[in-house]
This record gives sequence, structure tokens and C-alpha cells, in this order.
Amino acid sequence: MVTLFDHGVILDAAGNVSDASAAPSHAVEAGRQKTMAYRILAAHNHSGDMRHLELKFDSMVSPDNNYVNILQTARASGLTKFPMPYVLSNCHNTLCAVGGTILEDDHAFGLSNAEKFGGIFVPLYRGVLHQYMREKMAGGGKINGIPGNGLNLHVNPASLPVMEDLMRQGIGSELAIAGVTMRPCICGPCFGVTDTPANDQLSIRHVTRNYATREGSKPGQGQMAAVCLMDARSIAATVRNGGRLTAATELTNVEYRNLHPHFNEKIYEHQIYDNYGHADPKVKLVKGPNIADWPEMAPLKEHLLLKVAGSYQGSVTTDELVPSGEASSYRSNPEKISGFTMISRDPQYVSTAKAIRVLEAAPNFEQAPKTSRDAGDPNGVTFGSLMVSDQIGDGSSREQAASCQKVLGGFFYTPGYALYGKFTLESRA
Repeated sequence: MVTLFDHGVILDAAGNVSDASAAPSHAVEAGRQKTMAYRILAAHNHSGDMRHLELKFDSMVSPDNNYVNILQTARASGLTKFPMPYVLSNCHNTLCAVGGTILEDDHAFGLSNAEKFGGIFVPLYRGVLHQYMREKMAGGGKINGIPGNGLNLHVNPASLPVMEDLMRQGIGSELAIAGVTMRPCICGPCFGVTDTPANDQLSIRHVTRNYATREGSKPGQGQMAAVCLMDARSIAATVRNGGRLTAATELTNVEYRNLHPHFNEKIYEHQIYDNYGHADPKVKLVKGPNIADWPEMAPLKEHLLLKVAGSYQGSVTTDELVPSGEASSYRSNPEKISGFTMISRDPQYVSTAKAIRVLEAAPNFEQAPKTSRDAGDPNGVTFGSLMVSDQIGDGSSREQAASCQKVLGGFFYTPGYALYGKFTLESRA
């Protein structure tokens, strides 16, 4: 049973819930300070004021579908070494069937960046980024059974240590005998790469992402499939019940074993390249022909003068800002991938934004300001294009969704909060 409250609540030690608006303010504040979220934020706040947070993260992680673009952005911004542990994970592996050498080119580029700037490199099939961070970076207070019925059951252990534990306890053998396939630890089941259901079929998963077609189907091409998110025991119950969606609570004749997980850290000791704190600026970055640097960017001036290139009602998702699939082949080339911006929702957006970019280029690079203010000087104005929507960036993490807009010379404005936050524009006299 899920109960939805439209007001703040206080949970006491006995598990009783009461309306926070009826409680004294000191009791509400005392309760707030006992929450997990408050304690994590307090441990990382450097402002001394919990109402005006200045947070510092313990570590960061990016998968291989994002980190090339992030590294290019950081290098263009003057990166000399990573200021905190930065993990480069290779679990997305999304270009394994397209694009010739570009997948491994990106992986080689990532490793050379870990060498040069002091990063941590997790090779392919060693662990999904979230699981690796849970196993190696997370800590207290830190921020980081089937033949004959048409069913298939696949298990994707989230890391190599998890797979080893399944094997060690004999669970892997039991699953194999039952006809379950064990897959490498990649992000595919979560975001629609590998194991896309057939047309008119349903897939149930323990993990999936949060918007339409994340199972990998393409409705624009007449395909229609779907994914249901279920807990692992209910997935097992559904399989046991011949594919009819079944909650684990509906089965009464099931006995669960009390298994204890074991994490074998030795698996990572000799397979993960951990170069944090040992940056070597002499290392030459390995760049395949598909990897291109960012175009030259003019510094921001005192004021912004923007022309709207696209205005949209409702939410603009990351999959609309930069689509997955074939567009990912250009993820390491900022200029090329920016050409796919909004292609599924507004095919004219890129040409409109580029036309504005041509006009803005010359004045933006002329007489870059030497101070924070150039009042009265027309060169104190940065020209650009603007995308407007109720909410921009809703969906999965995709760094290119923001960076492609920057490459096109554009800015975002959204009154609502989404993945990439809220941008407020103002001009000061």
C-alpha cells in the first residue's frame, strides 16, 4: 500500500506518521536533521549554512557513452588533473555493433585521459558504473527458472564480483540448468540496448529507465513493445506462473533461502586502473579519427542578447535533445553530434540555430572583455540562440544533451527543474 501525502510529515520512533504543519517548528527542524538526506548534505556542505548549500562531492563517475564529451569539455576548460576520484566506466558499450573502430577508440581515449589527468579506468565487462561506485566509492555519509512456454529469462550481474559470488554459491549453476542466460555487466537492460523485446511483446525487468521507448523499440517505424518494472522476486513469480504478471505476494507455496552476499575485492585489485593522485601531464592522449576537440568558444561577456531558435510546450527530454541509436556513433565529435539536436521533434531546429550562430560568431570573438563589466560597450554583449520549454532535460543522463546546445551557440531557458537545472537570464545595467 502506498499512501500519498500532500504535506510534510514527521515519523516517530514507533513508525507513526503525523502532519508536520501541526508540530512546533523546533520539532520539525529536529526531525529534518535526523534524516539521511540532511546528514549527507551537512557532511558535504562547505558554506556553514544549511539553507545556502555549497556542496563538494567525494567522487564522480561517467560511462563510455558520456565521458569522451565530458573530458573534451574539461580539457577545453583548462583541466590539468582530476581534483577528486573520477571513474571512467566502460559499461554502456553501446557502439559494439556499429561504427567500426569508434567504440574501442573511445575506450583507448578514456584510458589515456586516466593516465594523463589521474583518473580511475574500469575496463569493459568488469562492472556497471552504479555497482562499481557502490562497491568501491560508497560509504557512510558519502555522496556518489523455462522451455516450451516462449519465455526467456536473462540475468545481468551488475559487476564481476557479483557474478563471482553467484558462481561461488552455486546459484549461477542453478540458473544455467534452468535455462537462464548470464550476461556481461553492461548497462543494456536499463536503457534499451540488447534484449529489446520483439514487436508486440512485453519485457519485465528489475531495472529500467523512466520514459517512453526505453526498452529500445522504435514506434516511428511501426514497432511497439513495452517494459514493466518489477522487483526480482515478482519477476521470478511471473516466470513460474507461465508469463502472467504475478506479484511475489500472490504465491503462498514458496520457500525463500537466506543467502548472504560476499564481495571479493581481489577481483578489482588487478583489473582496475586506479591512477588517482598520479597524473602525468607528459602522457599523450590517444585519439582515434572519430574523436574531435571542441570548437573554439568565445568567453561570456557582461550581457546576453538571445534570439529564440525553438519554443516548445511541455517537457523536452534528453532523448529529443540528442537521440540515442545511430546518433551515438558521433558522440565523440561535438560538431557532428550537435547536428542531431531535436531532430525527432523539430527537424528545423539545427538549421535555425546554426544560422543564428553564423551571425553571432564575429562579434562574440571581437574584443573579448578584460573585466567583468563593459557597461555601454556593445562588445560587452554575448549573442546567441535560445531554446525555451516548460521543462528541459527530463530523462536519462546524457551530457551531450547540454553540450550540443552550447556547440550550436545556444542557451536553455526553463521555468521548471529538470536534469540540467534552471537557467535564469538577466541583464545588469
